[in-house]
Amino acid sequence: MKQPANSPRCSKTPRRGQAKATALVITTISSGRSEFSAFQPDVTCSPGQKSEEACMYSEQSLENLPTIDANKARDLVGSGHNYIDVRMPEDFDKGHAPGARNVPFYLSVTPQGKEKNPRFVEEVAALCAKDDTFIVGCNTGNRSRFATADLLNAGFNNVKNLGGGYRSFVQSENQQPAPQQ
Repeated sequence: MKQPANSPRCSKTPRRGQAKATALVITTISSGRSEFSAFQPDVTCSPGQKSEEACMYSEQSLENLPTIDANKARDLVGSGHNYIDVRMPEDFDKGHAPGARNVPFYLSVTPQGKEKNPRFVEEVAALCAKDDTFIVGCNTGNRSRFATADLLNAGFNNVKNLGGGYRSFVQSENQQPAPQQ
């Protein structure tokens, strides 16, 4: 449920030197009627106080994202669901989940900042329909949370964030029992 505009976490008008972020609203269908839930991001951030992503998405909103563990991701990939890897191409090329498709969330990451891919949602839409079930992963699960939030906001209904990212996927693979012969 969206918090009222006068709650302590919200501000109708940002103070000087603050940025204002927009709430992400997710629509779900349940029992034949629409239900609305909202990710309530921090709506104001002072420059230098938090990263750009933290200004756009609060920890509380990111905790409410549909997230799966590596074993569930492995099951979904094994049954033919897409895996969208949002890491940079050079990281993707070093290793990725079987059948994963690379759609970088960032175009560049430098000490001066991160340049978000302005066509990210459009590029994912070229690979996945809005009703497809698919996984979004990065290296550790942080960047993929932001990507998952953007995709949910764009109307993708069944996107799942891979908690722990590709690292957890590799670790779960290493812990799989040896095949029976």
